[in-house]
Amino acid sequence: MEAEGALRAAAAAFGSAGDEVGRGECLLELAHLALSGASLEEAQRYAARALDCLAPAGDERAGRAALFAGEMALCCDDEAAAESWFEMARERSVGPDRVRAQELLGQLALDHGAHDEAEAHWLAAWRDLEDAGDALRLAEFRQHFAELALSRGRIGETIAQLEAALVVLDPLRDADAGMLRANIHTEIADLQADRGRVQEAILAYEAALDFYERADLPRQASRVARRRDALRWNAKAG
Repeated sequence: MEAEGALRAAAAAFGSAGDEVGRGECLLELAHLALSGASLEEAQRYAARALDCLAPAGDERAGRAALFAGEMALCCDDEAAAESWFEMARERSVGPDRVRAQELLGQLALDHGAHDEAEAHWLAAWRDLEDAGDALRLAEFRQHFAELALSRGRIGETIAQLEAALVVLDPLRDADAGMLRANIHTEIADLQADRGRVQEAILAYEAALDFYERADLPRQASRVARRRDALRWNAKAG
C-alpha cells in the first residue's frame, strides 16, 4: 500500500506539472503493482490510462504500455481490445516488446483459424529474433510454427519444426533451455506415439525423462514415465 500511495502521489504531481510522460510511467508502474496483487481489471484500467498519457510520445514507452494493456485485456477475455493494443505495440515497440506483440497477434490469429495471418506475424517476429540472435526465443517460435503445422494437419512438418527447435537449443545449457528441450521431446514423443512409431516415441520420452529426473521434477518425470511404460506395454501386448 505504501508503494501504491507513493506512485499515486507521483502521478498526481507529474499531472499537475503537465508532464504526461512522467504521469504515464507512474500509471504503468501502478498497473504492474495491481497485477502483482492479482487485480487484473485494475491493472487493465491503469494500463489504459498510462497509454493515454504515453501515446502522444510516439516512442517505445507507448509501445510498452500498449503491450501491457493488451496482455491485461487478454487476461480479461477482451480479445478485441487486446488485438488493437497489440497492433499499437507492434508499431511503436522495438526489440523484445515488438517480438512479443507479433507473437500474441499470431496466437490470436491462430485461435481464430487465420493460419496465413498467424504465419505472417510469426515470420516477422522470427526475422527480429534472428537479428538479435536469441536462440531460446527462436526455439520457442519453432514450437509456434509446429503448432501452426499441426493445425493444418501436417504432422511430418510439425515434427520437423520441433526437431529443428532441438537443434537450436543444443548449444544452450541453462535451466530454461533444458526445460524447453524436455517439453519438446515430450511433444515429439506424443506425436510419434500417435503415428505408431513406438521406438522413436520411447527414445523421445526417455530424453525428456532424463532431464526431469536430473532437475528433480518428480511430477513431470512421473507423467512421462507413465506414457513411456504404457507405450511399451501396448507394443508388447500387440
